Amino acid sequence: MNGYEFRFVPDWGNSRSVIQDAYLNIHYFDELQFQVGKFRPTVGYEA
Repeated sequence: MNGYEFRFVPDWGNSRSVIQDAYLNIHYFDELQFQVGKFRPTVGYEA
C-alpha cells in the first residue's frame, strides 16, 4: 500500500510560469489523511 500522492500542475502560458496546483497527500489510512500545498477544493460554496 502506497501512502503518498502528489500533483504538480504548471501553466506556461503568456510567457510566464504559474503553478496551478501543487500538493502532497500523505495517507496510511483512508480515514486519516494529511494534505499540504496549493490546491483547489473539490467542492466550492458556489456549486
